[in-house]
Amino acid sequence: QIDPLVLPEVLSLVGQTHGQGELYMALKSSIARVMSLVNRRECLQQKREERIEYLKQQLNHHAAEAAHLAAEAAYHTAKSKEFQDELSAMEEENNGQGETYNDSRGKKRR
Repeated sequence: QIDPLVLPEVLSLVGQTHGQGELYMALKSSIARVMSLVNRRECLQQKREERIEYLKQQLNHHAAEAAHLAAEAAYHTAKSKEFQDELSAMEEENNGQGETYNDSRGKKRR
C-alpha cells in the first residue's frame, strides 16, 4: 500500500521511469484510494462559496457600470436640454424681431 499523501509523487515517478502504460496501471489500481481522500462535500461547498463570491464581484462591477452609464446619460440629457433651450430662445428672438438668419446651407431665411 502507498501512503495517499505521497501518491502524486509516486505516480509521477512511475510515469517518468516506466512510461504511460505503467502509469495508467498505477492510476487504475490507486484511483479508489485517491477518491477516498477527497471530501466531496467540502469540495462542493468550496466551489459554491467561490461561485457566490464571483457573482458578488460581478454584481458590484455591473452596478458600478450601470451607475456610471446613468450619470453619463443624465449629463447628455442635460446638454441636449441646454441646446434645445438655446434653439428655442433663438426662435423666439427671430419671431419677435423678424430678422433673417443664415441656415446651414448659407441661404437667408425669415
